[in-house]
Amino acid sequence: MIRFDFNPVDTLFFRDSRSFDAGEETTADFNFPSPLTFYGAIGNAVLEITSENYRQKFVHGEYEHPKLGKYDEKLVDTPLKIKGPFLQEGGRIYFPPPENLWVEATKSPYVPHVLLPYENKEWLWDINDEKLRPLKMPMSDGNILDLKPLDEYIPVKELTKYLTGKLNSRSTLKSKSEDSFFVKETKYGHAISKCSKTPEDHFLYTSVHLRFKDQLRKQNYVQSGFTVFVEGIEESDLPNKTISLGGERKKVSIKSENNMAVPEQSRILDEIQREQPKILGEIQHKKRFFVYFVTPAIFKKGWRLDLPSEFNDAALVGAAVNKPLHISGWKSGCNINKDTLGGKPRPIKKAVRAGSVYFFEAESWSKEKFKEFFDKYHFGASLSDEYPSAGFGIGLIGCW
Repeated sequence: MIRFDFNPVDTLFFRDSRSFDAGEETTADFNFPSPLTFYGAIGNAVLEITSENYRQKFVHGEYEHPKLGKYDEKLVDTPLKIKGPFLQEGGRIYFPPPENLWVEATKSPYVPHVLLPYENKEWLWDINDEKLRPLKMPMSDGNILDLKPLDEYIPVKELTKYLTGKLNSRSTLKSKSEDSFFVKETKYGHAISKCSKTPEDHFLYTSVHLRFKDQLRKQNYVQSGFTVFVEGIEESDLPNKTISLGGERKKVSIKSENNMAVPEQSRILDEIQREQPKILGEIQHKKRFFVYFVTPAIFKKGWRLDLPSEFNDAALVGAAVNKPLHISGWKSGCNINKDTLGGKPRPIKKAVRAGSVYFFEAESWSKEKFKEFFDKYHFGASLSDEYPSAGFGIGLIGCW
């Protein structure tokens, strides 16, 4: 697995999943980029060094690429696999806020509170599931605290505290809002006539672009952008260090972990890995764990996560999820004309958002079974039912 940092050289454009045609729907809103966007950008960059004839054959399923394998529109088990994207600033990665991490609304800096399922049956609600329990809101002097969900991104140091159960109200929380990484700029334009190459009447539109912040700090030039972890290719497979990403084929420069200015930044996940024995020992002792999703996931049963069959003795006892995220994308190779690459939009699917948390109890699991599950899915294999190779359903395991 190799790390790539994406640093924009222009504004970036990631619109939401609604259909957008100038003159009909005049505004394209911003949506945090889907893993499909980055998977497609990396795959296209690898294909660029392939002859045009073989590119056409690949997207039509007639050629097995030495790195990408055969084109699979479902992205189930392709050689190229990614984990991400994650926001980064100066090479330091920030993760989406866990849905069960709330903060005191009236205090700054933030005081964190981690919401966990009730331990007993002292609750009333209308969900018809004996095993599923609501999350308990913290109290003070008999009153519920004035809390709000955290809507900022957290660094690795805070994330390790969260996963090990050490993040509590006796400390303050370091986090960054989206506007610490980029500003949103509204762009205006006209649709251009294909015949006259002039603006068409009544086809004014607006779109929201992101301009990532670059800053000079203590004589160091600090850039913001995205980070993606990639399996199945090497740095040499991306010889062009500038590739297209998102709408309007905006450009980003890419850096691998081998040519980063500060090598320690490329090993940013080492701190999480150092805590793995503690996390594993704790969940083996308590017989319970949670899965915190760092990327969106698409499940067959809507929001509900079913563990793979080899781990089906674990019971889902709680979940912290938000409203669904609508995911689309671009499907290549579906044009009738074999002489063009072609393509069309993918169907819109509902996904649970990055930051969703699922709580499990596994009383019958042995220590070996906990270790097997932990080793496989702690920033490892995907738990998503759709597009697993494209980075959906990547989770981190924590103790509660």
